[in-house]
Amino acid sequence: MDASAKTIAKPARWLFGALASLVAFVAMAAPGPALAEWVRAESPRFVVYGAGDERYVRGYAEKLEAFEQVLRAYHGMAPEAAPPRKFEVYLVSGLGQLRRVKPDADESTGGFYSAGVEKVFAVVRRDFGDDQILFHEYTHHFMSQHFPYGYPAWVVEGYAEYFGGTRVDDQFIDVGAGEAGRTYVLTNLRHLALSDLLTRRPGELKGDQVKAYYAQAWLLTHYMLSDPARKQQMDAYLRAVGAGENPARAMAQATGMDLDMLGRKLKAYDKLTYTRVPRSAAGAEIRVSHLPPSADDLLLESIRPHETVPPAEQPAFLEKIRTLASKHHGDPLAYLTAAKAEISFGDRPGGEAILRFLLKANPDNAEALELLGMSRLASGDEASDPVAQKTFYREARPYLIKAGQKDPTRYQTLFAYVRSRSLEDGYPNDNDLNALLAARALAPQVSEITLRAAEALDRRKRPAEAVAILTPVANDPHQADAAAAARAVLARVKPIDQKPPAIPATTSAPLAGAGATDKQR
Repeated sequence: MDASAKTIAKPARWLFGALASLVAFVAMAAPGPALAEWVRAESPRFVVYGAGDERYVRGYAEKLEAFEQVLRAYHGMAPEAAPPRKFEVYLVSGLGQLRRVKPDADESTGGFYSAGVEKVFAVVRRDFGDDQILFHEYTHHFMSQHFPYGYPAWVVEGYAEYFGGTRVDDQFIDVGAGEAGRTYVLTNLRHLALSDLLTRRPGELKGDQVKAYYAQAWLLTHYMLSDPARKQQMDAYLRAVGAGENPARAMAQATGMDLDMLGRKLKAYDKLTYTRVPRSAAGAEIRVSHLPPSADDLLLESIRPHETVPPAEQPAFLEKIRTLASKHHGDPLAYLTAAKAEISFGDRPGGEAILRFLLKANPDNAEALELLGMSRLASGDEASDPVAQKTFYREARPYLIKAGQKDPTRYQTLFAYVRSRSLEDGYPNDNDLNALLAARALAPQVSEITLRAAEALDRRKRPAEAVAILTPVANDPHQADAAAAARAVLARVKPIDQKPPAIPATTSAPLAGAGATDKQR
């Protein structure tokens, strides 16, 4: 039996009662009196979701916009420019809510960032009371979006630590300030050898070594960025590493000091200054809306990537979604969440029926169209017959084309469309490659898309471009599997005379401009 006909013991029968009443479904368009605790604050570059206090959620979106302006100012970017898609942040009220998205989170987890084929987003615990986790992760996201380069691991983390410690209050923004936790580590824990800091990845370390790595990466980054002459040395260092030089040797060459001397300089570097700029009184425009009651039950479940649900837990997860969705007949969020769960783990035809029902009421629902296409792809992936697989892939294509027309900002749709084309003769043609590169431009943080795009570029005899997009993935300290896959492809496609991509340009003086002042810690 092929996947399209697969059912399980308890199909989503509650759905079919709902399908019998289109009138009841259409009534969802008229706002009812009941509203969820969850609110949505949308700014020019962010969408922030949070339960409870509307002012807090709005204020958080404004704070993120202020932080964005810090990053843009440092990198000499136009302040009014907007990214190709908005970044989503979910503010949760404690560990219990966090575990609805990430069940393995422990008490010390203040939030996390996820960049996958299904979605790119961050979840942050409000009860932790600081912004360092999100600012750190968003710096990674920002650099990947705008300034991709094969940075050494310590630079990747040190740069994010440097900007991650930014403090934003009602009046001022402080960049580069020290933080008590880092100061404690630098003062009380054993330091890594500088050669280890320059050449190793945090995933290769354990316990206090990891704490020391992040603190020392921050310190070295601060040291290199705080002085214009050292900033030039940093650029020379990055060029050398990008050209294949050993990171430790490149640092000695760039600074004119051996590592022992540089280490002593760092230990004596205690006059840490930070930059203070006034926060603009004119905040970004924020639009706030209240979500329907289904958000209380299903919003967090709806964003959990299905690839993170282990096989043994899939039946329970599916049953949970069915139970919660059954409380919200006619609600689009409930229907989409249920349909996706059925397609992934349960009654795929039933899930597709939900989506078709949604499209009767709203033919322009891009997410429903995309999920129908994804369902056909999933059936193709599970088909044992190559002819059947190609047929399923072809069935997916019209839905994905229409979904892309309705919402061209969804990288998920573009990537799925390319997958639907991947079995055709002549793949990748010009259109396939353009779609892949467009998906990557929307979400360069998703390594799977970059790997697929690099392979397509190589097949089209464009290895230099493949190398340029693979190098940042190969050096990524966070994604060991993706980095290993990228290095394997690089070893195969890299031309002998390939030159490294240029280092992204930044301004020589962080946040230089009217109102900026240097302060000493």
